[in-house]
Amino acid sequence: MVAPLKTRSEWSKSVKSLEECLVLIAIRFTSYATLEGRKILEASARGLSFAMADVFAGALLCQHAVWSEAKAKAHSSNSIAATEAQVDRISAQRWCEELYKRVEHQIQTLGQDERYDQDHQMLFGLADARRANTTASAAGRVTGHAYGEAKL
Repeated sequence: MVAPLKTRSEWSKSVKSLEECLVLIAIRFTSYATLEGRKILEASARGLSFAMADVFAGALLCQHAVWSEAKAKAHSSNSIAATEAQVDRISAQRWCEELYKRVEHQIQTLGQDERYDQDHQMLFGLADARRANTTASAAGRVTGHAYGEAKL
């Protein structure tokens, strides 16, 4: 996806950042997979997904910016297209500038008990609360619905 960008000097930093992040992900997650237990691997799987999504988003932003630049060149009299291309390029490059820090932070926080508990809450907390609320309602307790709150 980033191969066409390698030949363009204005994209060299972004391409380098994307490639470095992929190497970081491969090295760190491989070590987690071989050294840690199931709990850490589960947390690592979520972290891996988030890290890969950040890298993929950066690659897509770069690809879109290149497309936008080509569109602006094809319609050189359109000042709006030129401005859009510039904004797209700046956005993609800024995303890639901060990418390594975000990916490294995601990896460093893996395996922390607090992070594992937060991830569990993020994934299952609402379902658990709704299940508990349904059980309480079935037992005849008053819920928030009596006060006019919308039921989702």
